[in-house]
Amino acid sequence: MRKLRLSYLLILILILGFGCAANQLTKEKVGLAFMDQYIYQYKDYQIQVARTDLTEGQKEVLRTKKSILIQVWPMLKLYNAYILNEQVPPADMDVQIGELISKLIALGGSL
Repeated sequence: MRKLRLSYLLILILILGFGCAANQLTKEKVGLAFMDQYIYQYKDYQIQVARTDLTEGQKEVLRTKKSILIQVWPMLKLYNAYILNEQVPPADMDVQIGELISKLIALGGSL
């Protein structure tokens, strides 16, 4: 009976361990998705800002986009530092970065 309880305890510990690893893996994927989208938006910004035929409205959109890119970059670096140090980033950080990335995406189609 004691061996059976010990076996169940061992199985429970393994399940919890795999659950934590899966959560970390998910955070890594989220971090990669954020970084991929940031890089895409940054490259798009560089292409658009090099244009010489921009209207004043388009320039204003690019100023807003630049402001958001500057704001989100340190957050992305911190988020990825958590992951590289095998720590779980704060839950609200996902939301904040996600909102800023969403704003960038929304501005991307404005030009």
